[in-house]
Amino acid sequence: MTAMKSVAEIRLINLEILLKEAGTADALAERCGLSPVYISQIRSRAIDRKTGKPRNLGAQAARKLEEGMERPSGWMDRDSGAASDNAPWPFKALSPERYALLPERVQGLIEGRALAIAEEWEQSNRKSPTPGEVAA
Repeated sequence: MTAMKSVAEIRLINLEILLKEAGTADALAERCGLSPVYISQIRSRAIDRKTGKPRNLGAQAARKLEEGMERPSGWMDRDSGAASDNAPWPFKALSPERYALLPERVQGLIEGRALAIAEEWEQSNRKSPTPGEVAA
């Protein structure tokens, strides 16, 4: 059994996903209103002079990253390798990690196509109401 990751570890992993998407730390920092130096310190686990411990990505910075990179609130705190809300990951050939690296626009296309297929299936499998039955 593997140990559960801390929020700090999850945020660090998700920061790397956002960095790959943005291209550079400078681009990510500019897009999210953060300092490139701060991002570098978090990535390198620089020691905080006040606490003597490695610096972690704080909640306020996590929310700025989510907003700047068009992720839902709380995304930075979720383990992208684990299914959220205890729902099984719906794809066999597309991992959650690979999906998370896709731009928001492409994720939206995937969701839209999956939804259209589901609605088409529901339409074709909806039974016709019998006489006296009210259609939904």
